[in-house]
Amino acid sequence: MIGITRERFTLSGEQLTRAELLTARLLAHGGKIEAAKTLAAGAESHLRSNREVPLEVNIERVQTLQALGEREQADSLLHELLQKYAYDQGALEKLDILLAEPVSETNRTMIATVNREGIELYNQARFDEAIACFEKVRRIFPRHVGVHLNIVQSLIGKLRAGQKDDETIDITERALATIDSLIESDHSQYARFQRLQGMATASMAR
Repeated sequence: MIGITRERFTLSGEQLTRAELLTARLLAHGGKIEAAKTLAAGAESHLRSNREVPLEVNIERVQTLQALGEREQADSLLHELLQKYAYDQGALEKLDILLAEPVSETNRTMIATVNREGIELYNQARFDEAIACFEKVRRIFPRHVGVHLNIVQSLIGKLRAGQKDDETIDITERALATIDSLIESDHSQYARFQRLQGMATASMAR
């Protein structure tokens, strides 16, 4: 992919690095971890000569490290970026996509507003509408555990209301598996996750 790109276009150093990082992620998601690591290492070698790495490139570096399963390195780089841009709301909004909980004021306010709307729909037993509401946030912040849990709670509402069709059960199982991949036992919402997991299992029984 990169070879073809090089032949057709003259890439700047930044463009080449971003292409390498993107390809590394695609390889990692395809299970070709060693090839992905080799490509990612090449991208990192290009970055060492840069005095100032653009934020967008650093975000792609974090995403690539996460795809490779290099969690400690990804968390370390993300922590550095959060410190560096602590007073830059525009940068924080971009970094929010990498976080379990957004840190920018704009996105925190947006999530709080959408959550209130979704919870109100849930309380009215309008479960599909509540799920659609929470999904708006999940698509933007795929690592936000609280939003994933709200979706599961709404799915449990559907199941308890008698909607135990195969599709709803499948969606619920996949939603729980996603949360399990995101959450650690020391997470502030881990107890809620365990509780909802038990409720979902009971609700899916026919």
